Amino acid sequence: MKMAPDDVTLDAMVSGLDEEGDLDAWNWLLTSTSAAETWGRAVERRLRIERYAQALIAHPWIAQLQSALRTLAPSSRAAIEAVVEPELLLADLGQTAAAPMRLAGSAWGRIETALVPVGTTVGLRWEEEHEGMLRFFYKTAVAEGELAEALWVLEAGEAPVLLLACAGAEDARTLVEALASAERVAGVLLLEETLLEEEA
Repeated sequence: MKMAPDDVTLDAMVSGLDEEGDLDAWNWLLTSTSAAETWGRAVERRLRIERYAQALIAHPWIAQLQSALRTLAPSSRAAIEAVVEPELLLADLGQTAAAPMRLAGSAWGRIETALVPVGTTVGLRWEEEHEGMLRFFYKTAVAEGELAEALWVLEAGEAPVLLLACAGAEDARTLVEALASAERVAGVLLLEETLLEEEA
């Protein structure tokens, strides 16, 4: 195998469900200089999938919103991205802060999952430069509302938190109104990253 295994094969390997035909993939991992990076991404992807499935079971409203999003101009191309914002206090004090770090990208009509530590400030923005206007909203198990500055600080015990970017909902005052009037919606689901996951 001259190329890295595809995501489906890697997922089966991480889950221990690989088959005899995947021997070439294992040989690639043993000989490639990028094997560690590839394996690390596969493990992270499997963890996100499992955590997302757990969240769906515990919070059916996530699945309901995901179904609603898919009816609004779906796309396979990433439209928005979630980033870890640098410490706002440092900027206020005039200190140089690191550039925002990308957490996840989400296409229109999709919800992507991001595992983040408690205390992290997450921001939503266009994936690329764009002139269109976006409205941002949030939803948790107990509350929902507008996210005026497109920023969310994850606190202990409040995950899952769904952050939504809505295009074409300029006059919406609530999340319900935004979903009813938006032309396109994309979301990022924030789940709390545990110490065990950080060490994995």
